[in-house]
Amino acid sequence: MKINAFLFYPLLLLLFQLYRKHACIQNILANPDTQAAADERFFMIKSWNMQNVIDAQRDGVWATQEKNTRLLTDAFHTCRSVVLLFSVNKSMAFQGAAVMTSPPSPTVPQPLFCQKLKWPCSPPFRIRWLCTTSVHFKFVGHLRNTLNPGDDGQPHAVLVGKDGQEVNTSTGQGVVEILRQTDLEAKGEDDRP
Repeated sequence: MKINAFLFYPLLLLLFQLYRKHACIQNILANPDTQAAADERFFMIKSWNMQNVIDAQRDGVWATQEKNTRLLTDAFHTCRSVVLLFSVNKSMAFQGAAVMTSPPSPTVPQPLFCQKLKWPCSPPFRIRWLCTTSVHFKFVGHLRNTLNPGDDGQPHAVLVGKDGQEVNTSTGQGVVEILRQTDLEAKGEDDRP
């Protein structure tokens, strides 16, 4: 039996798109707090120092702890957009937000900081920065991450979390909005009336 390529490839693409939507929906059903919308997932990324973030902002490449590889790869393949919220350890601020544009892959050039690490890291992945101006935690502390509850069951403020901590959609969107507004203000392009 000969398969008509004009029919096969569009059908294959449609099946792949349906699979991605199904995987995202399964993720939501398994953990309703994970996402209100299947389109975006947000994760906190912690850096040991500011220089690594500056290099990533320049080069558009990042690598994380090895333990986060599967989490970010699965998110990349099952949702339309994976947004990373960057914070340097002990900085008391977010230094920006970026969207993953590739899954972790050994074909992506390794960031320079990986050569200095004494522990294994994920394969590198490409990112596109949405905003790069630092925002102190006092401006985002009111946002609560329902995916990171405290011992009392109440959600921690979004500023509390380890590298790879997932952030619920509305809180992640809130952080990005504050970061973007600060970016515009820093560039003299404030769009508020």
